[in-house]
Amino acid sequence: MKATWEYASVRTATSDDGEVVILINEAVQDFKSAPTKTLELLNRMGEEGWELVTIRAYLPPSSSAVLSRGIWDYVLKRER
Repeated sequence: MKATWEYASVRTATSDDGEVVILINEAVQDFKSAPTKTLELLNRMGEEGWELVTIRAYLPPSSSAVLSRGIWDYVLKRER
């Protein structure tokens, strides 16, 4: 039987508190008052059966301050 995959995307940004999650599947996260650390989320998703597929730098054409901070996209998958 052929596997069917579910995909998730996580976008993170580097802040004064380290790397925090800002989007999960395009839904904005409360990264200012309740930040989630990237590694905490990825570890939790791994425990739920998610596998990391790709990591890529996201470079928006906005201010240089944003670019210097670092924004990353993580794509994960798990079997349905």
